This record gives sequence, C-alpha cells and structure tokens, in this order.
Amino acid sequence: MVEILVRHASVPSDAAARRRDLAGLTPDERARVERAPAPDRPAVATVLLLARVVVAEACGVDAADVRIDRRCPRCGSTAHGVPRVVLPGDAPAPHLSLSRSRDLVVVAVADVPVGVDVEPVTATPPAPGVVLADGEPPVPGPHGLLRTWVHKEALLKATGTGLAVDPRDLRATPPPLGWRVRDVPVPPTHLAALATPGPA
Repeated sequence: MVEILVRHASVPSDAAARRRDLAGLTPDERARVERAPAPDRPAVATVLLLARVVVAEACGVDAADVRIDRRCPRCGSTAHGVPRVVLPGDAPAPHLSLSRSRDLVVVAVADVPVGVDVEPVTATPPAPGVVLADGEPPVPGPHGLLRTWVHKEALLKATGTGLAVDPRDLRATPPPLGWRVRDVPVPPTHLAALATPGPA
C-alpha cells in the first residue's frame, strides 16, 4: 500500500453525472446520501465513490470490494463519526479521511492516522476567538484564518476526536508535537490540508 495517497475531485454539476455517481454506490451508501441535506447530496455521493476508488488503488483491490463504515467513538452511532475501511477477508485496512465542500471533495488514505479538510476560499471562517488558541497567530499566507481552520480540522480528524475537542485547545502554528500538517494542492478556489503523525 502507498504510505499516503490523497486525491480530490470536483462534484459534478450536471444531472447525468450525478446519476452515474449514485449508480456506482452501494445501497447503504445511497441511503447515506439520501439522509444528507439536499444541497449536500451530490458531494456526499462523490466523496463516497472517490473514497472506494482511492482505497482500492492504495490496497490493490477492486473498488466493489471496499466497504466504508462510520462509527462515532463517543456515542457508537453509525450515522456519523470516523470513517472506517472494511476490506474482504483479513486484509489490513488503511486509515481514511474524507472532506467535502459543495463542489470539491478530498480523500486521504494512509497506513497511519490521517486527517484531511477542504473549504472554499469564499467560506467565512469562524471568528478568531473560536479558532485561535490564546496568543496563536493564524497560519501565514493568504486566507490565514481560514487556512488555520482547515489545518485544525485536519488535525482533529487525524487524532480521531473531531470537533469534540475545542479547536482553541489545539495549536496549528506550530502543530502539536508528533504531528505534521501541510497544505494539499487543490484548485485555487479551495484550501485543503492533510494531517499525519510525523515531524512538523
């Protein structure tokens, strides 16, 4: 398996492509799409389909044999929570992280815990008091506060806690000891970040 594999895809805007995405999903995945708010359904379908394709590529299996479950570590619900790969037989499953905006999705597969996040550059970031720890500067560069938010979301996904942890309790600049966060190349209309264990 590839150590870390990251892919992004645009969410189709035409109805025929959206129907093809839905047709490529399992019944459980189609049910997950139907539970999503209507404006989010195309992105949910695209990210689920891309996830199976990327896992298949990373693990050398057929995409039809890849199953992706979710389980919340706090409440045990399968309606939300950390995505988990299930492969046929006793094949070791990689770690998986998914992120989506309405028009772009990102999937990361790795043999270590991984987190990925994507946001459109037009998104309004949360207020600095919601994002930044005391004395923490935003990530340098354009869209610094939004980039900090994306970095923190990726870190929180990689640690398995998600937003159960207050983002102000986690510094992105620099990232916590033992974690590495880097920007993911995506179209300039979006910002994306990847978090994995490793040196900053």
